[in-house]
Amino acid sequence: MDDSVTLSSLLEAAALKEVVQVGDEDIGSPSCKKVSHHIIGSDGALDTTRDTVASSDDEEDDDEGGNNGVDVGGVEDERKDSFDAGNICQECGKAGDDLKTCASCKSAKYCSRECQLKAWASHKEECKKRSAELHEEALFKQPPPRPDCPICFLPLPIDVTQCQYQICCSKFLCTGCIQAHWMVQDELDCPFCREVATPNNKSYIKRLEKRAAVNDADAIQFLGGLYDEGKKGLKRDHVKAAQLYLKAGKLGSALGYRNLAAAYHDGRGVMMSAAKEKYYHELAAIGGYMDSR
Repeated sequence: MDDSVTLSSLLEAAALKEVVQVGDEDIGSPSCKKVSHHIIGSDGALDTTRDTVASSDDEEDDDEGGNNGVDVGGVEDERKDSFDAGNICQECGKAGDDLKTCASCKSAKYCSRECQLKAWASHKEECKKRSAELHEEALFKQPPPRPDCPICFLPLPIDVTQCQYQICCSKFLCTGCIQAHWMVQDELDCPFCREVATPNNKSYIKRLEKRAAVNDADAIQFLGGLYDEGKKGLKRDHVKAAQLYLKAGKLGSALGYRNLAAAYHDGRGVMMSAAKEKYYHELAAIGGYMDSR
């Protein structure tokens, strides 16, 4: 009995010695890392005691830091991320993701209207300079491509007189498709949506005003043109026309800005102003109206 116990003890000691020797041989080898993390017992079972102890030591290190399981660095990391992203108030230095951006220069940010007013004296020159740079960039960049005619799928002509706005479906069609359609039709209907033309001016204006009521930029611009020229039974009203041109431009109609520029050139409904004429021609050019360039 004593001999068997002694032999077993010797075998176990030899196995442990071999493990220690392998662990000491090369700490950079993958096999060594595996042995150093998991010790195989004499019975072939996996001993995870060392892993458990290591995890306990890590937790003790965290407790010694005084965090008590709370990541106190999270707030600082969040603040640092806000600084790195430029999300800080230009006046008081407050960091956050809900700051308001200056509408002119698109760069300065403020946490409140009060901070923006306080910073205006020092920000004014930089704001004007950056705003001018942004305007120049937009003015000379490649204009947006012309949309396609929804019938022939060819780009609409640059010359706006070669395409027509349809008040029924709010589509621009090239005059070629319109003429081709009417050559084979007995009645005047829309070549795209097949809506029959209105029988009188009153119905025509009612249909157009319905499109304008849902902020259709093209319909609003078109309605402004009718007021400007006193057509379709409307009384000529240059003031209302200029207002409609401006509204259409803000909604995305480059032609609306162009017509407003012409109104400032002629003094129709607004006071003559070369500066405003130039300004609205520039907005029309940015929107893609070629003649304003």
